Amino acid sequence: MSRPFGCPIALAFVGALFLTGFPLLCLAAEDGTLFQKRRTELVAKHDKNGDGRLDSAEREQMRLALKEQRLKRGSSFKLPVW
Repeated sequence: MSRPFGCPIALAFVGALFLTGFPLLCLAAEDGTLFQKRRTELVAKHDKNGDGRLDSAEREQMRLALKEQRLKRGSSFKLPVW
């Protein structure tokens, strides 16, 4: 019984893709949990009325506070003016 020539190469290629892509999937999952944690912290910090949501005034205060932090760090990222 003979094997097709491309089979071992294809399996090696798929295995290499899996091994290189798997850490990226884990990183993406961690990144999502870090995003969720950061979001929860920001809402808790800027939610003045304690309802668990940010109204327009609270969002504006959060936006200004984050902008001030970026300016102190010297970030070149500019927020769009609405």
